[in-house]
Amino acid sequence: MTTRFLVIQGSYQKTATAVFDGHSICASIAEQSVMASARLVPMIDEVIGKSGIDFNAIDFIAVDQGPGAFTSLRVSITTANALGYSKKIPLIGVDGIDALKNEVISSIEKESVLVVLFNAYNSEVFYGLYKSCGTLLETKGYEKIASLVERLGKMECGNFVFAGNGALMHKSKILDVLKEAKVMDVDQASISTIASMAFDKKDSEKQFKLSPLYLKTQKFAIRRPAIKACD
Repeated sequence: MTTRFLVIQGSYQKTATAVFDGHSICASIAEQSVMASARLVPMIDEVIGKSGIDFNAIDFIAVDQGPGAFTSLRVSITTANALGYSKKIPLIGVDGIDALKNEVISSIEKESVLVVLFNAYNSEVFYGLYKSCGTLLETKGYEKIASLVERLGKMECGNFVFAGNGALMHKSKILDVLKEAKVMDVDQASISTIASMAFDKKDSEKQFKLSPLYLKTQKFAIRRPAIKACD
């Protein structure tokens, strides 16, 4: 039996939506502008029409839960919640940091540390640090870019690969301290990666209301451990 689902990605200025049938994409639409998120509902109507699949045949809605820009993320999550509620369609959320990690980890050398950075504004970044095997090195969080780079510079293993729009934005600050680091030219995970991760969770993590993964709301709840050296 086929599984048909809608994917919504709108954590920053780029807003995208697509319809998948299993691992095959049926139709997709993407727009990039400051006001792109305001176009999300018409985009969904359009992509459903292009796919040739009736909305009532959609099995679930997959959503990039962030972290990301507050307004864009709020619009995409609220839209998904409203659609799920009104159409009685379950939702599956995908962590955007993990999604980008999954997309690029196979290209990381064995002894490297992958640092996924998303823009958190005001010289701050949302971050996730991973071993080359994909294991998370510490709890995801957010921090001033200068402070994070300084901490990374104290790690015993110094092979770093950065990815994400935060890495591209702060490339010069990163390379000023971590001169041998590599900054990949990729800003976010593709909608296909979001879809693949949601598809893998379809039998275990469906719900009818999602909340954004802001990370900043955890500022006083998370106590950051010191970064450990790579094994």
